Amino acid sequence: MKKIISFVLAGFLLLGSLPASAAYPTITLDGGIIKDGRTLLPMRTLFESLGAEVNWNGAKKLVTAKGNGITVSLVINSPKAKINNKEISLDVPAKIIDSKTMVPVRFASEALGANVNWDPVLSVVNIQTADKMIIVRVVKDAKPLTVSSAFSLIQTAERYFSSLVEADMNKDFKNTLTQYDISATKQKVNKYYTKHFIENQWGQYYVWETADPFFTKYPDSISNVTMVDDYDNLKTIAFYYETLMDGKLYCSFTLKQENGTWKIDSTYIMSVYW
Repeated sequence: MKKIISFVLAGFLLLGSLPASAAYPTITLDGGIIKDGRTLLPMRTLFESLGAEVNWNGAKKLVTAKGNGITVSLVINSPKAKINNKEISLDVPAKIIDSKTMVPVRFASEALGANVNWDPVLSVVNIQTADKMIIVRVVKDAKPLTVSSAFSLIQTAERYFSSLVEADMNKDFKNTLTQYDISATKQKVNKYYTKHFIENQWGQYYVWETADPFFTKYPDSISNVTMVDDYDNLKTIAFYYETLMDGKLYCSFTLKQENGTWKIDSTYIMSVYW
């Protein structure tokens, strides 16, 4: 009888030693990004996972979330937020990034009564509520982009793209010019080009590359390189490019952060003169 009681007690002790999260369902969220050392997540994804009701006021750029008897208010790009009308200072404000309203994960979660910790090994944020564990997977920021590094990326990407096109042409020239959807090549170019580019500009760009591989013949004929910030994760680099075949071209490349690295998201090329 004593042995049975001992086993029962040991079982209770073992259960008691398990982490609290083991008893709760776990939700995994993607899309977390790091800005100025803080993790941001799309507002609706975060607040609804925390069981809160979310409201967006576009005119005021105001996010309001209500849950557990608590009201949290954030204004886009404001260093201040409110919890039940009490003003709080933020390390990082809510932002609109890539058309998504992003809110600071730690502030929003703790404001609604959750416990938050950062796992530097797995690059995830763990959010413990009264009834669930939420794991936020984070994509780290790409390295800061300069004119030099942006232009280097474009040159590398274009040379890589051209080499793939040339390989396709060597396999079957006729098929290369008529069949845009060459799936194997598509899968390879996502190393330097975003999903948006592949889905929207692939066909026209592929045929253009078969005619004149970019940056491979006349690398010294590029001038007036400039770069502007469109949004936090979008930058546009523009320049003039002269070739014996096409004359002078105005070229514009929009670069975007995707999965922690800069990639080409769209291109615009216009003839200036022949």
